[in-house]
Amino acid sequence: MSFKKLIGKIHLWLGLTSGIVVFIVGITGCLYVFHAEINKLMDKDSEVRVSHDKSTTYLSPSEIIALAKRYAPVDKEPGALTYEVGWGCWVLIWMENENYQLFIDPFTGKLLKKTHWKQDAPAEFDFFAWVLNGHRALWLPWDYGRPIVGYGILIFVIELVTGLVLWWPKNLKKANREKSFRIKWGAKFKRINYDLHNVIGFYSLLILLALALTGLVYGFPWVSKSIYWVASVGKQLPEWKNVSSDTTFVGETFQHPEDRIWERFWKNNPEKGAIYIGLPEKPADTYFVNVNKKPGTLYRQEIYYFDRYTLKELHGGGTYSQNRYVSASLADKGDRMNYDIHTGQLMGLPTKILAFFASLVAASLPVTGFIIWYNRKRGKKKRHIKRVTADGNTPQTKTKSYINGNFGN
Repeated sequence: MSFKKLIGKIHLWLGLTSGIVVFIVGITGCLYVFHAEINKLMDKDSEVRVSHDKSTTYLSPSEIIALAKRYAPVDKEPGALTYEVGWGCWVLIWMENENYQLFIDPFTGKLLKKTHWKQDAPAEFDFFAWVLNGHRALWLPWDYGRPIVGYGILIFVIELVTGLVLWWPKNLKKANREKSFRIKWGAKFKRINYDLHNVIGFYSLLILLALALTGLVYGFPWVSKSIYWVASVGKQLPEWKNVSSDTTFVGETFQHPEDRIWERFWKNNPEKGAIYIGLPEKPADTYFVNVNKKPGTLYRQEIYYFDRYTLKELHGGGTYSQNRYVSASLADKGDRMNYDIHTGQLMGLPTKILAFFASLVAASLPVTGFIIWYNRKRGKKKRHIKRVTADGNTPQTKTKSYINGNFGN
């Protein structure tokens, strides 16, 4: 058996094994790419949007928290709040079996919206949450669905590599170039289907590899470590470092420390984007601060931890807190960009469009590949039917080879 035939066998059987997984992950990924834009188009969050003139000042976090405690139907300290340009302040109150979300106008203090979530209550159906569940775990229990998706996409990466080997033309004569780079739209269905699998697969290869590898980062820790090791030329991916406040501190503490944090990162910042402030509850908890100058993406976010008693900045956490984007290495920037590359939101609409069509192609490859295999299998059965002649002889039948791209057109 030649090398190319061996690769063809591997490509075929791995494709048949992982096809349904790749199809579901591709279709759901395609549907999810524009979920934020579709929700915005449906105006689902219109009641929590706010507008103001430049002279209007923001209410401070301590003022927002005081209002939230007044609006909330329970006597519980808020656990977090956010500010984002054009939106109401989001305040979250965590309880043991239920949560309250309050949206407050950051300029007037008016309550814009209040939602209540109970752990044992049936959740309202969310189409895009359902799509995301399918993308991540095939709508199966997480412990079963997640590994199936992970190994399915790992096989898909192998499929892309073996597909490139099979696509590679023996020489660059005109006939081979046309067969490898162009779709013959005027041909019969079998040839068009073959070209859709072969040619479109080639043109989408790099984008599909990027989407698949960035997805594998979430399924297998060794993938993220390997990519970081290669990008950093031999360095190890930084491990998560726990942080905690100094519970032994004795001395004067700050009044409304959340206001000091907010003033540093938001009030006096001309590049306002969004800020999330997680408020400490237990003695060793810290202030958790997420500052994002480019909402809608993750790679530009910066995470900070502050001691709840001294407001001293603590160094630890993960990727977004152990290094800053402006000074991050190539490997660290790549690690930061992983989610945004995977979802297509790295550069806004252009990369989302690329991710949309690439996901569509990913979903189509198992389908077109299955049709190629089915047609060949059916063709072989037909060629094995013996036509007995009047004198009892069995003449040889004329056959066509689809393996080498000869479709008789």
